[in-house]
Amino acid sequence: MTELTPALLPRTEVATSVVVRDLSVAQGCALLRKAAGSAWEATGLCHLPTPAIERFDAASDAAQSLTVIRFEGSAESMAARARGFSTGR
Repeated sequence: MTELTPALLPRTEVATSVVVRDLSVAQGCALLRKAAGSAWEATGLCHLPTPAIERFDAASDAAQSLTVIRFEGSAESMAARARGFSTGR
């Protein structure tokens, strides 16, 4: 390799996450596939079933599972995407 060109993204202004509790693995994965294929441009996707929550000692609120979708961008854009995704699912 004789040349390296790093691609840098601007730092995001705001980030927010939509959290959905107590979905089965199949439901959580279906929601994540929907988010990944949507026009809302999610930047992070995660489904934690009960065993994973227990492993990280995060079960203090007794959630059966957590499905998390993150959005990042300008304040206006991020708020619109999070609202649109949560009402459009």
